[in-house]
Formats: sequence, C-alpha cells, structure tokens
Amino acid sequence: MTPTEEYLQAETEVGQRNRIVVGVDGSSCSKAALQWAAQEARIRDAELVALNVWHLPYVGVPGLSPL
Repeated sequence: MTPTEEYLQAETEVGQRNRIVVGVDGSSCSKAALQWAAQEARIRDAELVALNVWHLPYVGVPGLSPL
C-alpha cells in the first residue's frame, strides 16, 4: 500500500473531514485561488491547507560526481 493510500484509509477510518487544499506560488492566479479557497473553507466550516513547494536547483561542481 502506498503512503497516499494509507493516508486515505486512515482518513476514512477517522471519518470524513472537510478540507480545502490549494496550491500557491505567488502568482496572481494562485492568490485568487487562495482567496476562493479561504472563502469556501469558511462557508463549509472546513480546514484550509495551502501548499507551496519548490525544489533546490542542482549546483554541480566541476570534476565532482553527485554519485
């Protein structure tokens, strides 16, 4: 069972949770999505989860292998 499937099974066992999840990246579209999600969370008495992810850029050093 994958970690996601385990999480979903645990959520089902605990009971249905009201949750609104939105991704934000600082763009005007994501800010609008966050405002919408916050309003929906208030209306539905739901938990609001805002996600922001990034990855560190790979910086290589000449002559050195990452492995």
